[in-house]
Amino acid sequence: MTKHLKKLNIETKILGSGRTDKNVHATNQVITFKVPQIWKETKKLKNILNKSLPRSIIVKTITIVDNSFHPRFDAKSREYRYIISKKINPFIQAYTTYHPYFECQKIKHIMKNFEGTHDFKYFKKNGSDNKSDIRTILKSDCYQH
Repeated sequence: MTKHLKKLNIETKILGSGRTDKNVHATNQVITFKVPQIWKETKKLKNILNKSLPRSIIVKTITIVDNSFHPRFDAKSREYRYIISKKINPFIQAYTTYHPYFECQKIKHIMKNFEGTHDFKYFKKNGSDNKSDIRTILKSDCYQH
């Protein structure tokens, strides 16, 4: 993204709402960057970026926000979706995990234990700089597609 912005004379630091691990896909990822006054017409900037970015990335919306906004720390919630398939399918294998004995009802029962507000200090990555390990899981579900 940075090199595409530089081509438009937008030299800025990009802040993201989070990161994804290798081979993990993100939808509705929020980023912020500063733009010169010339690019304040967001629709035009969005269209130009979408023409130049790889097909795997699309800018859905551009919104002007206050300078104090931080996409990671101002997020109200996050949603995670894991797609597990009982069948091998080469057309979706980049987006799914294969497990032939996956039992949705058992997983659903186990996941209910995580709902609510809990201390997740044993689930964090080593060296994490989080100020708190307390997290609230609003909803968990498992369904068969």
